[in-house]
Amino acid sequence: MTGWQGRILRIDLTRRKAVVQGLDARVARDFIGGRGLAIKILWDELPPGADPLSPHNKLIFAAGPLTGLTNVNMGKLVVAAKSPLTGGYGDGNIGAWAGVYMRRAGYDAIVVEGRAQRPTYLYIDEKGVQFLDASDLWGLNTWAVEDKLQKIHGRDAGVLSIGPAGENLVRYAVVTAQKGRAGGRPGMGAVMGSKNLKAIVVKGRGEIPVADKAINKLGLDAVTEGRALPGYNFWMRQGTTSTVEWAQEASVLPTHNFSEGQFDEFEKIGGAMVEKMEVDLKSCPLCFMPCGHWVPAEGGTVEVDYENLALLGSNIGLGDLAKVGELNRIADLLGIDTISLGNAIGFAMEASERGLTKRFGYKIEWGDYEAASTADSGYSL
Repeated sequence: MTGWQGRILRIDLTRRKAVVQGLDARVARDFIGGRGLAIKILWDELPPGADPLSPHNKLIFAAGPLTGLTNVNMGKLVVAAKSPLTGGYGDGNIGAWAGVYMRRAGYDAIVVEGRAQRPTYLYIDEKGVQFLDASDLWGLNTWAVEDKLQKIHGRDAGVLSIGPAGENLVRYAVVTAQKGRAGGRPGMGAVMGSKNLKAIVVKGRGEIPVADKAINKLGLDAVTEGRALPGYNFWMRQGTTSTVEWAQEASVLPTHNFSEGQFDEFEKIGGAMVEKMEVDLKSCPLCFMPCGHWVPAEGGTVEVDYENLALLGSNIGLGDLAKVGELNRIADLLGIDTISLGNAIGFAMEASERGLTKRFGYKIEWGDYEAASTADSGYSL
């Protein structure tokens, strides 16, 4: 079964046990890819009516047969579970070294079930699984967690973690990696938090079997051809952030809680401004089309893309890249989906504009950065 490792790692947090199960070749063929495999497992195994935040839910990290190959854009991982936000299937796609190392450690998927008695993180490599204490990590933001775990396990370790949002079961909490990558908008971070699982650290250096080594040359050819395309240099300068200008011109830029399609201050948060202010450029693993444009924010630097700029910028009436970036940075640290957060803030602002929040003694105006960036919880980043 070339392309696949043919192994699924199953982890029971309640019993602190891990076993390796073979991957049926027919399942691999008929449900190809990380999403297909995750859907199949959940459909077959999840009890009907299971509470998404109960130990019965299964949190699945799965990849397709190309992930981890030394090729083009092969660094993706799917994280899936029954969604606490929708009650249906939920997943997210995340570019992370953890997915590459999972495959190179010999696994096509990791299925986590049960609930740990205390905060726990997992260390996974070719030898198996270690259940490690995460008490000193609980409550930390995602960037601090990654720094601590890479100090322990090495800079070459792939880390997936949750922040305080996942710990507190926020229903649009995400799983994060590499200080700017996130997946699982339908609450995969909350599912992870419900299991008392703070992080997963993965290392793997093994080979992935392929039927024909020519696949490597195909990858190199694709890189050469891709870099020669007319739009490649522009992509490198702006990436998805250029969509702000396109959406403005097409009158589909989310503005004032989607009540309008154009934003007067779009130039202050668009791709041209990102290009002007950019301080770094990063990519998912094994990707030759980096879209991680890092810009200065009010409290540091942050990776931005179109969705962040639109939903935390024009959608809430905020035309300041550094402030939009700071809202994005706060969300990344807490482990909250930036798109859902922008929708929630935009909804609150429109409700306030319509006078619907008066009885609560609450008012938040369009573009009110101070109100949008201040948490009542008192949590300190």
